[in-house]
Amino acid sequence: MQIISGHHTEIRSIDTDPEERYLAIGSADLELRFYTIKHDSVDERSMLKLNGPEAMGSEYSSVQNKWEVLTLFGEIQRQSKDRVAIVRFKKSRNLLACQVVGKIVKILCVLDEAEFKRIEKRRIHRKEKKFVKEVADVNGGINPSKGEESSIPTLIVSDFKAHGGSARSIATIPDGDGFVTRSEDHEVKFWEYQYAQQLDQHSKPLMVSPVRAMKMNDDVQVIAVSLDAKYIAVALLDCTVKVFFLDSFKIFLSLYGHKLLMLCMDISSDRALLVTSSTDKNLKIWGLDFGDCHKFIFAHADSVMALQFVHNTHYVFSARKDRLTKYWDANKFELLLTLEGHHAEVWCLSINNRGEEKDKRLEQMFESDLDNAFESRYVPKEELPKEGAVALAGKKTQETLSATDSIINALDIAEDELKCITEHEG
Repeated sequence: MQIISGHHTEIRSIDTDPEERYLAIGSADLELRFYTIKHDSVDERSMLKLNGPEAMGSEYSSVQNKWEVLTLFGEIQRQSKDRVAIVRFKKSRNLLACQVVGKIVKILCVLDEAEFKRIEKRRIHRKEKKFVKEVADVNGGINPSKGEESSIPTLIVSDFKAHGGSARSIATIPDGDGFVTRSEDHEVKFWEYQYAQQLDQHSKPLMVSPVRAMKMNDDVQVIAVSLDAKYIAVALLDCTVKVFFLDSFKIFLSLYGHKLLMLCMDISSDRALLVTSSTDKNLKIWGLDFGDCHKFIFAHADSVMALQFVHNTHYVFSARKDRLTKYWDANKFELLLTLEGHHAEVWCLSINNRGEEKDKRLEQMFESDLDNAFESRYVPKEELPKEGAVALAGKKTQETLSATDSIINALDIAEDELKCITEHEG
């Protein structure tokens, strides 16, 4: 009568609600799919009420055929990645049970239209209340909803022509007073946030205005600003990087070495290093003291799309089109970690400012282990274990320490799971 397609894996279970209005289908997909069931007694008005206003469009026209009794109503994303074993509606109440392979059963409540509108209205009200509270916290406890005078910045959303060519990227100025934009019109523009006090209102609209511009000799591809706002690095179409003083625009360094178009770069927190990358699949690590190239690394099998230093360290992450993200030590020029998980190209990344503590701990453990290893060279030979005897590992590296942390975390997770299983069986 009708063939329903759309599932990517085998269907494991189906069921209808007590009134036979909906059909639920469970499979190994990550979604539960629901279909509306057309009856002969259902006329055009009831179908519109059942499926919503969109039913009169393409979906409703598809059910005009008397042989097409099922219409896709919607999907629910499942949290578990295991395949569905069985789905069943409760006959006396609007409940749907979904059991996956294992011991997990999820109970879903099927709401009618009135109950759904009531819950949705409550959810919107909570969001509005939370927003008002956040605004009041920012403005020193003044609640704008109570009609009190306040100086709440109001963002004016407007379009204006910033560049003569396409604007490619934006970099924030670390002091928080503005940002920098770059474009194909050979210009780097600096913008500041400004507040405009209106006479008839108590609010201060937040606006941006250009304050300075720096003209370059070629198209600007990438920009990076140092954390202390002392330097700005500009990568040009001619594969060169020019470093300027941010306050005076006087040139400080000119860096040459890349053969193809540069796509990304970043400056370390202490202004000691600059890392650049381009479509030639290479990383270049530069010293900002004299502009010398510390190391040239063939980093990826495809173009590197994003680079970023970890705060207060010389560790840097790189993301590329070959679906991998890599973690590098820019001092020792070593690959520390490769992150796999994406199934398509990686275009950007961002790092918080709290990731350096674990790295410092690993460094301290590594250095202390090196000291112990140096002292063990003077241990008498008779105290050393014989060849073939079981003993502690003779050498530790950052890789082995990281692996040890991963094993400890896995053991902790396993212990928690065993406790949950014991409580459940008890």
